[in-house]
Amino acid sequence: MYPFSEPVRQALFYVLPAAAMVLALAVPWVERRGAPSRRLHLGLLALTALLGFLLWSNQNWERRRYFNPYEFFHYYVGAKYAPELGYGRLYDAAVLVDRETGFQARSNDLANLSAHRGGPEFKRRGAVYAEAEAIRAPFTPARWAEFRHDVVFFREALTPGMWEQLLHDKGYNATPAWTLVGGFLARRASLGSPAFGLLVLLDPLLMAGGFALIAWAFGLRAMLFAATLVFTHYVTSHAHFRAAFLRTDWLVALLASACFLAKGRPLLGGAALAWATLSRVFPVLFALGPLGVLVARLRGPPEARRAALRFLLGGVLLGGAVFALTLAEGGLEPWREFQAKIVEHDQRPASDTLGFKKLFLWTVDFGQGEAAAIRARFEERRLLWWSLQAAAAAVLAFALRRRPLDEALCLSYPFVWLAASPAYYYYALLLVPALWGAARLARPARAVALALVFATSLCARAFHGGPTFEGHFAFKLSLAMGLLALGLLVCARLERTDDGARQG
Repeated sequence: MYPFSEPVRQALFYVLPAAAMVLALAVPWVERRGAPSRRLHLGLLALTALLGFLLWSNQNWERRRYFNPYEFFHYYVGAKYAPELGYGRLYDAAVLVDRETGFQARSNDLANLSAHRGGPEFKRRGAVYAEAEAIRAPFTPARWAEFRHDVVFFREALTPGMWEQLLHDKGYNATPAWTLVGGFLARRASLGSPAFGLLVLLDPLLMAGGFALIAWAFGLRAMLFAATLVFTHYVTSHAHFRAAFLRTDWLVALLASACFLAKGRPLLGGAALAWATLSRVFPVLFALGPLGVLVARLRGPPEARRAALRFLLGGVLLGGAVFALTLAEGGLEPWREFQAKIVEHDQRPASDTLGFKKLFLWTVDFGQGEAAAIRARFEERRLLWWSLQAAAAAVLAFALRRRPLDEALCLSYPFVWLAASPAYYYYALLLVPALWGAARLARPARAVALALVFATSLCARAFHGGPTFEGHFAFKLSLAMGLLALGLLVCARLERTDDGARQG
């Protein structure tokens, strides 16, 4: 198995994050030892990042391809045919293609992507066949022929079992803003063309750009730690972040926002955060810290106030422009449909989501039969939930009000953990609080904070002992991510206390 055998891979899953923790904690000592020690430290860190990359890409080398048809299907086909399919008909139309092309399905049901309008979570293939005329009506003959070709291409790139599993997933759920960009690209890159090859490479190019921005804003060492985090952390190890179609745009935009703020370009920082929000919604929670700074600086020095206002202006300008383009493209209806679908997903308990809500509802484990009871439990506690969210937002914004804008953004991570419940792979967002630690690692509190970020990968590996999300995995990892949030705040407070003592 290239380049690592399975036992070596399993060992490296633990060894590399542990090595990154040690390297982070060693920085304050290394900085006191002089240039030779710093060069050795950078060399070891680069080696860790390289081994991490080989580990991260191991399966791609084994299969001799960098392409993820399962993920690509949802975002490429979902965006390309959004005008005809919307958010509810992707699987239905694919099932009609299955029937037309003679695919013999073993399962007689599929996910009901219109469950947010009321209805069961799954439906029978016969119900789809009964609506065949209505499903095909939005297509021209040429568009249907192209859709049919695309579906067959992706189906043949998967095993029959994986194809049927795909039809039981959650469908296409990108925002209308992402659809605007993704659809534009997909319609101009037919399958098998050179342009399609560029789509496959788009995410690696974006991540490379993100690393370059980190090096520019925070230095080479911070960039190497960021790369090590991507290549060694459990949450970024799965297929969602390898060979998919524009799945990392929101993450790179978040990183760009922190980098632009650190380099004194708040207008661009606000615009980058606006795109991250338009692409995946929950990144808006990272705006809490900068908005707290803005409120605190309304009566402060003009220069400080101007920077915070420019951050807000950048977000409003880009966000408003993109929103206007989506309205011109399809009106408000796609946004209404998207909102209804996301609310339904948020209310539907899942075994792979992380956040405070797992603890709040005490969903230690999860079974499909418990979904109604869990929803009812949340309704009973809704007032308490929103009261806790409001109180946490106020306290955190107040605590971050005197921080530089980039630090306020990075240290808003605790509110993201409190308020959002994204799937585990969206916790690639840990790169953002990691930047706070990596920016000034010579300070012991920052070194500890960065080590804690890497420690969550060890926790995830220990909690996830098999191929499924059993053994209370999501609950335990949600708790670990919450302890990280608390640890970051403690480290930030200790750093402030230490700074105050030095000045005194």
